[in-house]
Amino acid sequence: MVWELEWGPHIAALKKRVERGDPVPALENMPTVFDDLRWVYDGFSELNSQRRVNQVPNRINVVEVDTWLTLNGIDDPDDRLFFWRMVRAMDSAWMDRAHKEIKRKMGK
Repeated sequence: MVWELEWGPHIAALKKRVERGDPVPALENMPTVFDDLRWVYDGFSELNSQRRVNQVPNRINVVEVDTWLTLNGIDDPDDRLFFWRMVRAMDSAWMDRAHKEIKRKMGK
């Protein structure tokens, strides 16, 4: 997810460099989401797209996660706990990046 935050907006330009035959380390080092974790990544992406942003972005909260899990029929307690922990970790990485971007824009 951190890779996508950094390089995702530049995918088209990176692919053009590959087409020209240029080495593109960012694409060579692009991580792969394992099939058995795709649901976690997709869930985070969906929750992230609905994130509330005022002056600063808010964290994804437990109610939003619980609602997403319920709507998607995920009721196994271990799966729910695993998802919550993974979303919190990805959310922390996203928030760190967002705060750095805010500070950069403010010139700090």
